[in-house]
Amino acid sequence: MMEVITKYFLTFIIISFAGWVVEELFALFISKEKVNRGFLVGPICPIYGFSAILMILLLNQFKDNILLLFLLSMIICAVLEYLTSYLLEKTLNIKLWNYPKSEYKYSIHGRITLETLIPFGLLGIAVIEFINPFIESILNKMNIEALYTIAIIIFIIGLIDLIFSIIIILKMDKNSKGDITKKKSEIAKEKIDNTTTEVRNTVKKTNDNVRKQLKNTSNTFKKSVQRVNDKVRNSVRKKSN
Repeated sequence: MMEVITKYFLTFIIISFAGWVVEELFALFISKEKVNRGFLVGPICPIYGFSAILMILLLNQFKDNILLLFLLSMIICAVLEYLTSYLLEKTLNIKLWNYPKSEYKYSIHGRITLETLIPFGLLGIAVIEFINPFIESILNKMNIEALYTIAIIIFIIGLIDLIFSIIIILKMDKNSKGDITKKKSEIAKEKIDNTTTEVRNTVKKTNDNVRKQLKNTSNTFKKSVQRVNDKVRNSVRKKSN
C-alpha cells in the first residue's frame, strides 16, 4: 500500500513540475518576462498533478475510447479548476487565473472556459496513453527504498514551501490581492534577500566576535608568557648575584 501511495505521490510531483514548466514557458511567450506561476513559491503547479492523479484513478478504464476519455478529462479538469479557484478566492482572497468574458466567450465566472478545457482534454489523453505509463515504467525500475527517501525529502520541502507561500499571501495588503502571481514572486524574493542579508550580518558579527575573542586570548597569552619570562630572568639574576 505504501509503495502504491509513494508512486502516486511522485507521479503527482513530476506532472506538477511539468505543468509549472509549461505555464512558465507560456507566460514567457505571452508577457515576455519570467514569472513564477501558481500558488506555491517552488516550481510546481499542484492543479496539474491533482488533475493527472484523478484521471489515472478514474479514467484508465476508458483508455480504449479516445473520445470519451477526452470528454471526461475536460469534465474532471473543469470541476477541479472551478473548485480550486473558488476556494482560493473565498479562503485567501486570491486569484491565480481569470478568464474574462471580454476575452473568453465561453467563460464561467472567470474561473473556467472552454478555450482552456480543450487542451486539458488533450492532456488527459496524453496522461493516460503516454505520460503515466512512461513515469510508471521508470518508477518500477527504481529501488523502493530510494523512492521512499526521495518522496519523504520532497514532501518535507513541499510542506515548507506551502507554509512559506501561505505566510507570504497572508502578509499581502488585502486591497492589493487579486492576481498574485507576480506579487508573490516579488515578495518571496524580498524575503529571501532579507534573510540572506540577516544571515550575512550574523556571520559577520560572529566572525568579529571570534576575532575579538582570539585577539584577547592572544594578548592574555602574550602577557602570561611575558610574566613567565620576567620571573625566569629575575630568578637567573638572583642566582648570578
